[in-house]
Amino acid sequence: MVRIGLGVAVVGVAVLAVGYSQYKSSKGASTEPVRVTLEELEAGTAPPSAHLKLGPHVRLYPLCVYSYEFQPGGPGPKTKVNYIFYPVVSQNHPYLKLLAQGAENAQLKSFAVLVKTDSFRSVGAIPNYDAESPSLQGLVVNTLLSDDDRRAIRDVWKLDESKLVILAEGRKPAYKWLMGGGIAAIALGVLLILVKLFKGHGDAFPTLETPSMD
Repeated sequence: MVRIGLGVAVVGVAVLAVGYSQYKSSKGASTEPVRVTLEELEAGTAPPSAHLKLGPHVRLYPLCVYSYEFQPGGPGPKTKVNYIFYPVVSQNHPYLKLLAQGAENAQLKSFAVLVKTDSFRSVGAIPNYDAESPSLQGLVVNTLLSDDDRRAIRDVWKLDESKLVILAEGRKPAYKWLMGGGIAAIALGVLLILVKLFKGHGDAFPTLETPSMD
């Protein structure tokens, strides 16, 4: 039972750590997403919350970068994807205007929002076209990026990731549940250990019997 208790406590510590990291990234985030337009963010307006809901926008899937499971020979259509990053822009963004004019060498030189999603499970499932969307909800996760993610963003888009709004699509503030669950698991693990120790301690003493008066 001691091993079980230790295992439960270790899991609790891990969950608590994840919850705390999310707490740091979403501190002050509202339960409900705060609406903001791409035009506002592209104009330099700071995000009003860590929990956002964007208005109409265009998703630039062909310009995405993805994390995938390594396989010899490089990724193919069936290669498993862990997650992708793709830029989103307002409907009147200069890049879209260049595309509409037929510019063959149009380049996305700047944008305000980069979206992280795990909605696509394989390379072949990632759309190869731009897609208009009426809205997008997510949580700002700039502080949760790995070093590899930061390096990829700088290498691919030549932008400082700290100046972007990096939005995890569909994610909501969950640190309270994670931290509460972590604390509960730690408490349960400690309880199991104590129960085992006390039982073992009791078994170590001989049973005392009252002498017979016969």
